[in-house]
Amino acid sequence: GEVAAVRAAWFSVVKSSGITIMKTAETDDIVEKLLQLKAHCDEMLGVAFRNSVNFAIALKDAFEYFINDGNPNVSAQLLARHTDRILKIGSKFSDAGLDDAIDSCWGLFRFLMAKDAFEAFFRK
Repeated sequence: GEVAAVRAAWFSVVKSSGITIMKTAETDDIVEKLLQLKAHCDEMLGVAFRNSVNFAIALKDAFEYFINDGNPNVSAQLLARHTDRILKIGSKFSDAGLDDAIDSCWGLFRFLMAKDAFEAFFRK
C-alpha cells in the first residue's frame, strides 16, 4: 500500500544519501557527515514518521547497506579513527558533550558488520 511505498522511498533516499557521502566526501569528513545524516534522519523519523518501527527498520537497513558496501573494513577503520580523535580531544568537550559524541559513534558502530576490524583498528 501507500505506507509501504513511502517506506521504500525513505529507504532509497537514506541509502543513496549515504552512498553519496561514502563515495564523494573527503576521507577525514566521512564519519562526521554520516553522523550528521544519522542525526537528520533520526529527527525526521521522530517528527515525520512518529518513530514508526517500520521506518526505523528501513533506516537501519539503509545505513547497514552503505556502511558495509564494498570493503566494510574501510568504514571500521574510519569510525575507529574518528572515535580515537574524540577521545584524545575529550578535554575540549563538556562531560555531556563527550558522552553525546561517543554515543553518536556507537550509533554508527551498531551498523558495522566488521566489528572485529573496528576493534583491531581502534587498538592500534
